[in-house]
Amino acid sequence: MPYETARFLDSYRPVDAAEDRAELMPAGDSLVLAVADGVGGQPGGGPAADRAVALVREAVTGEALRPDRPEAWYHLFHTIDAALRDAPDAGQTTLAVVAVTPRRLVGASVGDSGAWWVNPDGYFDLTGGQERKPYLGQGMAQVVPFSLPRPAAGTLLVASDGLFKYAQPDRILDTVTDPAHADDGLDATAKRLADLARLSSGQLLDDVAILLCRRTPDAAAGGWLAGRVRRWLHRGTAATTTLV
Repeated sequence: MPYETARFLDSYRPVDAAEDRAELMPAGDSLVLAVADGVGGQPGGGPAADRAVALVREAVTGEALRPDRPEAWYHLFHTIDAALRDAPDAGQTTLAVVAVTPRRLVGASVGDSGAWWVNPDGYFDLTGGQERKPYLGQGMAQVVPFSLPRPAAGTLLVASDGLFKYAQPDRILDTVTDPAHADDGLDATAKRLADLARLSSGQLLDDVAILLCRRTPDAAAGGWLAGRVRRWLHRGTAATTTLV
């Protein structure tokens, strides 16, 4: 499947002190987007975010993970939680992961990093049912997996709370869907999104990590499925999956 993607990171502090991480990972006929935000105010936030993303990458490049299965992400997140707990240099981190698969959007989250599916009709918060605490790294994380039938067209946004906490939802929606900038590309969109979180001085209040993914609409994903997704937009609740 054809994808256009963008990755943007910025920090209010020196780059080597930043604790947000973001990565795009091909996985066969799928694409995996992962954002981690190391918890500040305690040691090891950056290393925890690094380790979390590295473990996602390791799983994605292996043969055991089924990225189209919510339960696969549920179990992987618990594996990451235990690995961070046992790593002496790792603190705690958020983690939001979305796999764009041929049939659906699948993933999981812990903390306050989030994922939205955005189109001109509105946005759907894939991570709306997540548990903010405990974070990954204590061995007690409340992992919330999710699954959504793949919409016909739109843009996937995965970002840290450096965006979602400081930018209004309607301004995020307008920035992603603004027809005046439709030909600018996602790299420019990601930069404009980060600017929403800045003070008038241009200073950020927190680290910002942004991933964007957009695919070309195709007829096979339209029809009843596109209408079903439009009815879900603006509901404010996630398509969560309960696993035991």
